[in-house]
Amino acid sequence: MSTPRSNSTRGWRPVSWRPRRRDYVDAGFLVALTTVALLTLRTTFSGPTFLVVGFIGALLGVLLGQVGNTLRIPWVLTPLIFALGYFIFGGAIALGDDPAGGPLPTPATVRELWHLLGHGWSQLLTTLAPVTVSGPLIVLPFVIGLFSAGIGMTIAGRTLRVGVPLLAPVAALFGAILLGTATPGTIGFVGIVFGALAVGWVSLRGQRRIVQTHGGWVSRFATATVMLAVSAAVVLVGAALWPGQRYDQRDILRAHITPPVDISAFPSPLVGFRKYRPSADQLADQTLFTVKGLPAGYPIRIATLDDYNGIVWAARNAAAVPALGGEPDTFQRVGSSIATSETGPKATLQITIGQAYAAAVDTNSWLPSAGASERISFSGPDADSHADGLRYNLATDSALVVDRVKAGDTYTVDAVLPGSTLPTDAVPFGGTSIDPSVGAFVVATMNRWAPSAGTPWDRLTAIGKYLQTNGYYSEGGPGETQYLPGHSTGRLTAFLAAGGLVGDDEQYAAAYALMANELGVPARVVVGATPAAGTDGTTVVQGRDVHVWVEVHLANGTWATVPQTTFMPPTSRKPNKQNQQQIENTNSTVVPPPNTSRPPSSLDEFGQAGSNSFRRNQVNSTIHKHWQLPAFVVTFLSWAGPPILLVLLVAGAIISAKALRRRRRRRSGTPALRYALGWREILDQARDLGVAVHTGYTRREQADKLAVFAVRPLAERADGILFGPQPATSAESAQYWSDVLRARQDMVLGVSRWQRLKARVSIRSLLPMTAYPRSK
Repeated sequence: MSTPRSNSTRGWRPVSWRPRRRDYVDAGFLVALTTVALLTLRTTFSGPTFLVVGFIGALLGVLLGQVGNTLRIPWVLTPLIFALGYFIFGGAIALGDDPAGGPLPTPATVRELWHLLGHGWSQLLTTLAPVTVSGPLIVLPFVIGLFSAGIGMTIAGRTLRVGVPLLAPVAALFGAILLGTATPGTIGFVGIVFGALAVGWVSLRGQRRIVQTHGGWVSRFATATVMLAVSAAVVLVGAALWPGQRYDQRDILRAHITPPVDISAFPSPLVGFRKYRPSADQLADQTLFTVKGLPAGYPIRIATLDDYNGIVWAARNAAAVPALGGEPDTFQRVGSSIATSETGPKATLQITIGQAYAAAVDTNSWLPSAGASERISFSGPDADSHADGLRYNLATDSALVVDRVKAGDTYTVDAVLPGSTLPTDAVPFGGTSIDPSVGAFVVATMNRWAPSAGTPWDRLTAIGKYLQTNGYYSEGGPGETQYLPGHSTGRLTAFLAAGGLVGDDEQYAAAYALMANELGVPARVVVGATPAAGTDGTTVVQGRDVHVWVEVHLANGTWATVPQTTFMPPTSRKPNKQNQQQIENTNSTVVPPPNTSRPPSSLDEFGQAGSNSFRRNQVNSTIHKHWQLPAFVVTFLSWAGPPILLVLLVAGAIISAKALRRRRRRRSGTPALRYALGWREILDQARDLGVAVHTGYTRREQADKLAVFAVRPLAERADGILFGPQPATSAESAQYWSDVLRARQDMVLGVSRWQRLKARVSIRSLLPMTAYPRSK
């Protein structure tokens, strides 16, 4: 049978679906606070739709929280209510124009919502802001609004402690800031309004615990108004003096996230440079791509390479921390637009990929463009795939698609075309990010060509002059096949050796940029094209138009192009011809992109280690086959496992907390105190069973309220010790606690198994008790 409950006990009242006035007040403040907290995402999304979605989520959250309070659903189960609301309403409300399965929660909708709940946060952090509001990531403000307002409403309806419900919107505020961008946006306004609302709400909740003798609601409204005004003034002054107001001091999650793009999977375009030269007789006269709208003479950037590892110059994909120029040197997802800091004339470019470019594995992942991109949009059958796989690096103005381009692909770029000419009074600035030990082999040559006297820029100028004056240009054509391609440590060592200063764009640019970094001048290598002016506004880029140049970072925060004539000899200056035996494989002058991992060797099986490893793999494979779980079990565990594990962890934490409290009560303090704490354990057991009495009653009055449990003898024994003349002994307190534990077990015998389970995981007894009944 179920436990009878008295109408006079705290925490019980007949189920009424009509909210109290205080519930409306709490709901209004929670919705307002959550909405204001979401304003910090203004610079993260491309439009105000995210705020509307978050507002709707907050409304749904307070509604579900009130339902849970009305039905007195255990705390441990309330998150499941909000999760249920998310899966039922998330598709229709938050998935924008493209819900997976229509307005109703179909299995496809649930799968997409589940995926976004687990992976949407990382996608948001690795997508360049502003993120489009028409995409699936708009569900994240809905989740924040739903759980923030819902949890806050649940706490507000179950405790009289004034400040505890405020923790939920405060957590939403900090979470939104961490998920946002370094641009402050409306952070000052958010701080003032959020602080004023928080202080006002806390003051109103505090008034509920004070017995009103005069003034009524008018007095309380006036007090709240004054508190709001004062708090707004305090927050306004504090916001101006707070030390973290500068946007560049904000610590956000984007600053610690490395996007999940393995840049090493995309070969360096510099390695295959020689196939574009006429001597290779491969791509020199083939059309790589066409560009409409490109101003005459403006260079096209294919890839920017700012890292050297001793083998190749490659693109960097570091954690999203500000690099030189203040932009993150990492490839990120792209939203509806790209917030570039470059200034200059603007142009709209339409680029169409040719067959030759699409067939080259070292370039077909890179998107040719000019200047800094503000928006990139694709057309054609693969438009959606390319848009989803687009990554952009703000620090290097380079773009790539992870699914690689195909012949005929067309995309449009809204670009800013800044001037990149190296001024005559150039002042390099910033530190190099290249490991000095990697380029240590060029130091002796640098000291020989440019003595240590003078500034680093003066020394670099002298090095460039030496290369330009004493070097020869060779593409490795007939009679020059000994001049190999590549720019590894070995190739550049041979290139810089006495009598070996012969090479093409690849060797000269790679060596010059490496020497610049060794001198402390930040430099990077760019693979691009400098085509001739087209006709009818269309520029045709052929293989012979591809070149390599070097950019250095200047004190004004920009990257400027170092003219090739500064460090490279004229292409007409050839080395002395040498007769060589005809090489049968004429394609040997073209080195394919290096493989980033060692391929398996056929000799591995015959080695002892390889043989042992092979046998172990066979044994493991056999074991896996015998112990493979059925597909339906794997599916069930992948879907239901995480929420079940979460529920079990929360329940375990609650049960452990109660056990620890019971142990502390039984062993701490004097024997008399243990009697008092033993009776408190009886009251807490009753509270968990749904029957609560007030601490303002005496123990015997409390025992009368709990008459169904027959615990009056325990109350009388506790009063006899606490108010009697004889002090209690440890043995007596131990016996009393044995009776208390036996009484606890007897209290649950008359309730159902479900009520026993709810009592074990209930957190009512973990919350503070009050001395007076709740007012209606």
